[in-house]
Amino acid sequence: MKELEELEFSGYLASIQPKIRRGLIEYKLKVISMGGEERIFYLREPPTWLKHGVMIAVKALRSKQTREERWIIDELRIIKGKAELKFIPTMIEDITSGRFTIVYGRKGEKMFSLPIKDQELISKLLGKLPRKMYCMFMEHESELRLVEVIDEREYEVIMKVSKFLKEMNEKEAQNRRILRDFLKN
Repeated sequence: MKELEELEFSGYLASIQPKIRRGLIEYKLKVISMGGEERIFYLREPPTWLKHGVMIAVKALRSKQTREERWIIDELRIIKGKAELKFIPTMIEDITSGRFTIVYGRKGEKMFSLPIKDQELISKLLGKLPRKMYCMFMEHESELRLVEVIDEREYEVIMKVSKFLKEMNEKEAQNRRILRDFLKN
C-alpha cells in the first residue's frame, strides 16, 4: 500500500471560496506564508473561527483522485499570538503590465506601488479605474505585499456573515451555560 503524502504549512488565510464538487460544498482556502509562498488547500467543513486574515497551521494530505493535485486539510488550527490581517479600504489608481504587473494605489494617505504575480488578484483588479476596493496587506521584513482584494459588495457580505457567526457562537455559548446550570439543579 502506498503511503500518503503529507504537507505541513502555516501562513495567513487570504481567501475562502465555497465551491461545488461532486454535488457537495467544499471550501478552497488560499494560505500565504510570511515568506510569500502561496498554497491552495481544500476543506469540507470549516470551523466557525475560520476567517480571512488569521494565521493558521495546516496539515494536509495529497489527493490524486483527479489529474490535478489537491491538498485536502486533515488538521487545521489557529496560531495564537499573531496579529490578524484586516481588509483596508484602498483606492486602486492604476495597473501597469510589462515585465512585472504593478498596482498603484492609496491606503489612507499613503501611496503604494506593488508588484503582483498572482493572476487571480490581477483579474480582480482589472476594470474601471480608479476605484475603491478592500485590500489585505501583509508586511514582512519591511516589505509590503498585497495578499487579497475584494470589492465593496464582497466586503459587506463578509462582514455580515462574520457578525452572524459571532452572534450564533455567543447564543450557543449562552445556551450551553443555561443548560449546564439547569442540569446542576
